Amino acid sequence: MNGADPLPGPDRGYLGSAPVHHDESTDPGSDRLDLLEPGDLYQVMGTNPVLGLSPGDAEDRLARRGRNELPPPARVHPAKRFLRQLRDPMSILLLVAAGISGIALGEAVDAVAILSIVILNALIGTVQEGRADRALEALRHLEARRATVLRGGTIRRVAASEVAWGDVVVIAAGDAVSADLRLVETNSLEVDEATLTGESLPAHKSSAAMVDRHAGVADRPWTAFSGTLVTRGNGRGLAIATGQDTVVGGLAAQLRERREVTPLQRQLSRLTGRLGVVALLVAALVFVLLMLRQGGDSIEQAFLASVALAVAAVPEGLPTVVTLTLALGVRRMAGEGAIVRRLPAVETLGSTTVLLTDKTGTLTENRMRLDVVGTLEGERTLEELEPGVAERLRLVAALCSDAAVDPPEGDPVEIALLEALGASLVSELRDRYPRVNELPFESERKRMTTLHPADDEFLLLVKGAPEVVLAMCTTAITAAGHTVPLDLSDRSFLNQEVEKLATTGRRVLALSERRVSRPPTTLEAAEEELTLVALVALADQPRPEAAAAVAEIEGAGIHLTMVTGDHAATATAIAGAVGMT
Repeated sequence: MNGADPLPGPDRGYLGSAPVHHDESTDPGSDRLDLLEPGDLYQVMGTNPVLGLSPGDAEDRLARRGRNELPPPARVHPAKRFLRQLRDPMSILLLVAAGISGIALGEAVDAVAILSIVILNALIGTVQEGRADRALEALRHLEARRATVLRGGTIRRVAASEVAWGDVVVIAAGDAVSADLRLVETNSLEVDEATLTGESLPAHKSSAAMVDRHAGVADRPWTAFSGTLVTRGNGRGLAIATGQDTVVGGLAAQLRERREVTPLQRQLSRLTGRLGVVALLVAALVFVLLMLRQGGDSIEQAFLASVALAVAAVPEGLPTVVTLTLALGVRRMAGEGAIVRRLPAVETLGSTTVLLTDKTGTLTENRMRLDVVGTLEGERTLEELEPGVAERLRLVAALCSDAAVDPPEGDPVEIALLEALGASLVSELRDRYPRVNELPFESERKRMTTLHPADDEFLLLVKGAPEVVLAMCTTAITAAGHTVPLDLSDRSFLNQEVEKLATTGRRVLALSERRVSRPPTTLEAAEEELTLVALVALADQPRPEAAAAVAEIEGAGIHLTMVTGDHAATATAIAGAVGMT
């Protein structure tokens, strides 16, 4: 992999979004590198599984393929930006009118006035575009990301832009994924993919997942995508795509600027065309009438009179009025924190009749919060529980968790539980009941178990999927704080509660406990005869300002439509909460 040797595998893009080239000596023929098993992938990409890439090899690949960053927008020279403003049909018509006034009619003052208007309008548009471009460029450099890679057998921290194709990238909770990775090693790894899929809950990742060629972005547990965030666990992956070849790079390419014509521009173009036709027809008619009246004695005088009339029909003040109005709109938008790159784009908002909105992160906070608590007597809020029951719930939530509150770090569901308790209480409980043993959450077990000393005994806490934890419980705590045996009717009621809460998009967990006199030989063997403390349901709540925004949008006569991949019941519940009709 040195000198002029060709890089193995696809030259660009593994998703079919760009042309794919193969080195027949090493590439098995797949244009989707994430479909390969780790052993084959190491060979195809020329990466050592123990040492990773050598520093020299990484530099060579970066030189050939480019840095791991999205290309900046093409810079437009101010002169070109200025000339682009003059391509507007109304500006062209005014320039023609200025030329006729100055050359044919000898009206230098009128010609200079018209030219001044055109130049002023173009300058305003040029300055606005320059300001918007500088603001967008500043946004691109707000965050300087870092990545952890295996280089020459050593774990190194490098700038995310220096991750090379074929690098072994190490990721852990709190890291932003720096490239599209085919995972080769995972440990309870979960990734927040809301930026790509809109799902508020993190996706579980596994290198041992069954690879499906037809799976979409949201259904590839064997792949971690650039721009997503690791919320739990850790893992390693091979960088199968970097920069613009990643999934997010493909989305960015689709969103690159296209020359769209706004409704106002279309209307002004039609008006310009009609004015031009009317002016020519009127000028021709006046020329004919003057010729008939004067008997053809003064062709030059008749021509100049008809041309003067045509020039007078051009509304030279219209572009100024339109430009100043749009500029005021841009200024008001800037005051609201919105960047408008082109002046005519402001008017597009006024022509909107239908508005499509995402749910997660737009109408909702993209942040899980404790919603209701399920008990044998039905749903309660945390405040409605008896103090003793609430205390036991807080104990399980605070101790059987790996998340942190200040700052928030870890699984969003665990963070939501801890936030409901308060950071100071969480710290106090963890100091009082230190963890002496644990079984971390795993997708196969669907639960987490921890052990804590409590006076002269030990507290075994289990939190996880209701269908798993309920099967291990023999007793339950009522809303009044009494411990009662779980019979078949109780189990049936609790299962119905879980199903009802889940169909509305809530994430439901079961919290349970057991007190033992001495530490068990294995925690897994002790996960029996548990006492169900409560079911907790968490939901991505609507933004506080969403209802007012929806009312304002619909009050303006705009039809608002939600587009989401979530459960229909979840979407309906959120729509009702924010007042969508």
